[in-house]
Amino acid sequence: MGSRSQVLGAKRIVNSSSLLATVGFIELITLEEMTMNKHTYHIVDADGYILLTVESQYTARDFDAEAKISISPLLPVIANQYGLDAVYYTK
Repeated sequence: MGSRSQVLGAKRIVNSSSLLATVGFIELITLEEMTMNKHTYHIVDADGYILLTVESQYTARDFDAEAKISISPLLPVIANQYGLDAVYYTK
């Protein structure tokens, strides 16, 4: 791997500690402009009883976008563990 100042081959950045690089192009965002949130998801059964609570990592995504990536794929597995047909997430 190249030095910290080398990103995506020929493109270079100087002070990488205050920048984020994304695959395919470099998007310059100062850390002060980013809002990082933690989301709490309650996994509930069909009657609304809380089975467990999941706290997300810090993320710039909103509640539902993070759930689509991190929580929704787990719901069938959690339902199976509890012997249920389905479980749901809520705030």
